[in-house]
Amino acid sequence: MNQIRLINLKKYIKDDLVIDIEYLCFKQGGIHALIGPNGAGKTTLLKSICGLVVVDEGEIWFGDNLVSQIDNYKNLQKIGTIFTSLDSISELTIHELFDEHFHYYGLKRPSSWRPLLQQVKLNVSPEAVIGKMSLGMKQRLQLAVALTHNPEILVLDEPFNGLDPDGIGIVKNILKSLAREKIILITSHTFADLEDISTDIVFMSNGKTSEMRKIDDINRIYEGGILDYYHQLTVEK
Repeated sequence: MNQIRLINLKKYIKDDLVIDIEYLCFKQGGIHALIGPNGAGKTTLLKSICGLVVVDEGEIWFGDNLVSQIDNYKNLQKIGTIFTSLDSISELTIHELFDEHFHYYGLKRPSSWRPLLQQVKLNVSPEAVIGKMSLGMKQRLQLAVALTHNPEILVLDEPFNGLDPDGIGIVKNILKSLAREKIILITSHTFADLEDISTDIVFMSNGKTSEMRKIDDINRIYEGGILDYYHQLTVEK
């Protein structure tokens, strides 16, 4: 898969239009950052791409395939996700979480998923209860689970949340190593975490997105980088 295209996308929640996107394209080979104020529609958009939210109008394309015409499980198998809510898995052990992941995705279990825990530098027992882990450990665990079926797309909503500097470095290095072969979508309210990892930025407000901008162009035009760019757009909105 070489790209995700969103065409004339609309999503209503009650009477509110929370997604209103004419056209947006995310290509393989980059880390695409989605920024915007709280309530802008970022998480709803990411969940729509994952098929976790059904849009009311428009089309989502994975490469040459229209998502609405593909079995949802086949779509899910192409995607690895991190979303911030962890309440539903707090009672599980790490071993149980991996088992549930493969059962839910309808995938064959690999001979071992423990190397992924080593990759995210998570030195814990497979029988550790997730609810007893720190937020940063849970975030790294979620990344390991997201990667375990080798997805073509990574959709990461606030993946740096709760991470210490070492954890942030671990996650960044993994994403940089995967950027050429996958389509990576990421959000973060901490723009410093995006400066050295994103290839381009999309600003979202009131369900609408701005034109995609290369991070190099933003840093060249705006002295304060993403933060100055964000402030200008929020003033304009």
